[in-house]
Amino acid sequence: MEADPRVPPQPPDAIEAWDRSAALNLVARLLREVPAFSRLWKPAYDRLSAALHEVLPSVIQRWGGLSPEGRAAAIAFGSPSFSVQATQAQGEGAAYRADADRLFAPAEAALMAYESQINELLAPLGVDGLAYTLLMIDLNTIGLFRRLKEAGGVAGPWRDAFETELFRDLTGLGPADLAKTPPGQVRARMKRRSGPLGRHLKTYDLLGRVELWVKNKVFGVTQADLASQLAAAPDARESADPEGRVRKSIQDVNRLFGTSQPGRPRKGGALAYWKGLSNPSC
Repeated sequence: MEADPRVPPQPPDAIEAWDRSAALNLVARLLREVPAFSRLWKPAYDRLSAALHEVLPSVIQRWGGLSPEGRAAAIAFGSPSFSVQATQAQGEGAAYRADADRLFAPAEAALMAYESQINELLAPLGVDGLAYTLLMIDLNTIGLFRRLKEAGGVAGPWRDAFETELFRDLTGLGPADLAKTPPGQVRARMKRRSGPLGRHLKTYDLLGRVELWVKNKVFGVTQADLASQLAAAPDARESADPEGRVRKSIQDVNRLFGTSQPGRPRKGGALAYWKGLSNPSC
């Protein structure tokens, strides 16, 4: 079945938002593999991991004791959507958030130390959101999100609204239209709506751009040297203009990150800064 031609494809700003989120995740994961960064990040991570594992049993027990609606209210706490939850769920959610502050308190010092260390390490890169992305990756590695999910699901108006907006984004349909649309047509709409993103992912090579950006900003490799490396690679692509490819790739990632850093990195890149932190006498 052909897709309904009335379904609007994903707009360019949605694709760019996906690129930015993916690029932040790629950079954060690549940084954890850089020895000079890892030597400074890992102790902060280990302290945070140990502190969270101490408090998680109590936190998970308290979370598991909530109703599904109460868990949704706890997630929505502090946002406009909290007010649409049932009165009992609001009470559960507010009580949990108050208890969570107390239950997480023993880990607060480790979290603050982690954030301070990570902000210091990432300062030379000047990328908003990178520290938060790294924290989310680390919390996921520690197992926080998995254990919360295993302790119980969510239900109620918050989840309903979340699912409505998710399916609206995937299909361009609201709940009423979605309910009366045949499954085959729903799949066709999803395919048509996601078409621009699918084509973008096949051709854009975000990973290649991010790797060039990391080499330039983290390791301090100049754009000229990066272009020489591309030109000399056996499987080089776009070898007719390696300088243009490097320049455009770094500009694209800078644009995604909202940075205005010049093409020439700081001497030695962020790597030199991290080595200086490890050996302050040098």
